[in-house]
Amino acid sequence: MLLFGTDGIRGIFGEGVFTKNGLQKLSAATILWLKQRKITSNIILVGRDTRKSGIKIQNMLLECFKNNGFHIVVCDIIPTQILSYFARLIKPALTIAITASHNPPEYNGIKFIDIDGLKVSEDEEKKIEKIYTELDGNSMLKIRYPPTLKMSQKYFLNKYSYKQLFKSYIKNLVLPYRISKKDNKNRLKIVLDCANGATYDIAPQIFAKVGFSNILVINNNPDGTNINVNSGVVNIHKSIHFLKNNDIKFEFLILFDGDGDRIHIVDKKFRIYDGDALLAVFTYYYKVVKQLKLDCIVGTVMSNRGLEKFCKKIDVKFVRTVVGDRNVTSEVIKRNTFLGGETSGHIVNLKINSFGDGILNGLLFLKIICENPKIIDEVLSLYKPFKSYLLNVKVKNKIALDKLENFSEKVAQYNDSKGENVRVVVRYSGTENVLRILVESEKKKDCVVIANELKNLYYDEMKKLHLRISKTTD
Repeated sequence: MLLFGTDGIRGIFGEGVFTKNGLQKLSAATILWLKQRKITSNIILVGRDTRKSGIKIQNMLLECFKNNGFHIVVCDIIPTQILSYFARLIKPALTIAITASHNPPEYNGIKFIDIDGLKVSEDEEKKIEKIYTELDGNSMLKIRYPPTLKMSQKYFLNKYSYKQLFKSYIKNLVLPYRISKKDNKNRLKIVLDCANGATYDIAPQIFAKVGFSNILVINNNPDGTNINVNSGVVNIHKSIHFLKNNDIKFEFLILFDGDGDRIHIVDKKFRIYDGDALLAVFTYYYKVVKQLKLDCIVGTVMSNRGLEKFCKKIDVKFVRTVVGDRNVTSEVIKRNTFLGGETSGHIVNLKINSFGDGILNGLLFLKIICENPKIIDEVLSLYKPFKSYLLNVKVKNKIALDKLENFSEKVAQYNDSKGENVRVVVRYSGTENVLRILVESEKKKDCVVIANELKNLYYDEMKKLHLRISKTTD
């Protein structure tokens, strides 16, 4: 698709769809799509992360909605998963999260959330994109779609104030993780890295609310330009380096991304728990400790093979799907299970929220540790991740990989000839102009060598392709 990637729309403010004309055209296309679906609510719920461009995008995008009779309810800076919970409660016509998640600050993005609190499906995104590509300026001026159901903004805000919605999130989703003041576990030293993003204010409040009294918060001073910069999930080693250099002692470091739906954790021994390791802990907890019915969990093509082997040891089927937490959620529901996730830290746990929730997954991890101090040793005795190396290669254009014959053949050779010793996954990012080369092997050194070999081959193939194109167009 031209507009939508693996996780909504992403781009740099001032370019492509992220211009005034592009955003107004997108809102017009979205209104026509709502009309096709015969949506009767006239409420649009919107929230954003801390990027400087967020408020500008919000104003440009929502102008067309206002002109067509919609009431806009703005939640300002809010983690996407909490916004999705609000959507489940009030069922607006559409919920819009303005965020580029883990991407650098110059990027921004738009995620559409449906009435059920889940991301709008790929099929529906295709419909929006089709309308968008067929629209012209005159078409936009002719849109008149005031929904048939009239709900005044005053009535709405009286019934659903932000304070009331947030109280509901705390009461129903957060307080089950409350720690007794008599339990000395509440003195655990917890470090929260908020990535200067949407969790900067809310996450510390929530962790304190459940009883943790010894909290250090870092990277919680957003200025609009520092989201994800040297912080959070995507820069985990920077935060570890900061703690080591300042001799800060802690039990657990919990890191979020820009909009709070991803999480990684580091323990006092500086062991890193990425999405795969967290899935291993949660799977073991539900299946072995709590003895719940959990026959299957869902990962992606990027998930470590060590997780797959771990699941086999405890009699849980491991299913892979394509990258994207929406795809994981869809497969989890399809398989009639409740748990899945991505290496990147998106954890889908339908027992705690219908949306990947970094905050709640952090609380769940701490609850598990507090109740079962030996569980980490038990899990790590079974979970043996393969060595891996992820190389991100910046690209100008996403040329179909099957057009790069030598490159594709080399990837296939590694996957076919090395058996279980080597696994290679190559894919373009759905949110950035980046080629991701993931290599797994028994030795880290082999991973690095193979990844760089493939990077160089990719560049060589691209040069040949451009040369062939230039010759045919001369």
